[in-house]
Amino acid sequence: MKSVLLSGSNTRDDHGNLYLVGGCKTADGARHLPLCLRVGLLIPDGENGV
Repeated sequence: MKSVLLSGSNTRDDHGNLYLVGGCKTADGARHLPLCLRVGLLIPDGENGV
């Protein structure tokens, strides 16, 4: 990836995850591709309800 632009959200799903969406350029810079990341915290011993 050559460059990445992300936007985040303060909204969380039922499991506490939040989402980052945006786009990135390919290594040669010729194309833009969509990007969606799910971000969550892992709490030891299954305390996060998963």
